[in-house]
Amino acid sequence: MKCFYLSVAIGVVALAFVPQTVAGPLPACSNDAISLTSISKSADGSAQNLLVAGPYTASDCAGLYGDPNNVGSLHDANPNIGTYGDGLLNGEGGWLSPTRFISESQLMDLGPNVGFPDANPSIADDPGWISLAKFDLNDDNSWSEQYQAINWLQYLDLDEVLDISFTCTSASGCSSGSWTLATSLDVIEKVQGALGNRSTFDHLAFVFKAGNGWAVYDFNFTDIFANELSAQNDDRFGDPFGTPFTFGGLFNTGDFNKDISHFAIWARDPLSTTQVPTPGSILLLGLGLLALRLYKKH
Repeated sequence: MKCFYLSVAIGVVALAFVPQTVAGPLPACSNDAISLTSISKSADGSAQNLLVAGPYTASDCAGLYGDPNNVGSLHDANPNIGTYGDGLLNGEGGWLSPTRFISESQLMDLGPNVGFPDANPSIADDPGWISLAKFDLNDDNSWSEQYQAINWLQYLDLDEVLDISFTCTSASGCSSGSWTLATSLDVIEKVQGALGNRSTFDHLAFVFKAGNGWAVYDFNFTDIFANELSAQNDDRFGDPFGTPFTFGGLFNTGDFNKDISHFAIWARDPLSTTQVPTPGSILLLGLGLLALRLYKKH
């Protein structure tokens, strides 16, 4: 597996709520460009698919956009803990609204709680998106991988806890294929060390670039697990406080009518720093946590 101090100026924070994307004369994206077909437990050798109501297409998408053409540079978030302006999905450059896939009520207030100046202490102003990895397609149809890092309480290369793969259907070019994202069995300990009490994720977003266009496809796991538990109210997802998962699905570039050349993956951290779970409740991509919370309400 491979894989700042950010000062937010008063007045600039307001940009978090205003989409500033410059859209070229490109078609609209479609949710079915990517799908989630399986969720299994990383420790389960049988890789049993736990979905009963799936598969799922993306919950929402944004694009296609023509600017900026070098969108790949906006995936290098640092310290990569979800602060406003740190990377594409957190509003860096004003190209994509950081509330595109979440509501303003879901913004966090990191500010002085984590050592950053707070532009407006009376409001929550951090979106919580964390960059996981970015990949470039090589001439031989293999992918060059660059996993990102969390540079906070402890430095963590995310290749230590993630294994992401994209496989193209064709041996030449990449217009469709499959993807997997697996979490390691020691993910809880390592991510807790890096993020402390903020280590649970409720969204997974894929950024595809092909030709001169790019789009973002988001999976909202709060909705996905709610749907799963509505379809079958059981405990198939296991212990939400200690179960690493492996996710898999399919993708295509029908939105672009071109081969994909780059992609990146982001996840959103929904916890505020005032919510302090017990040590055993920390889970990178802890989607099972959301599932069981919903389950307990039934």
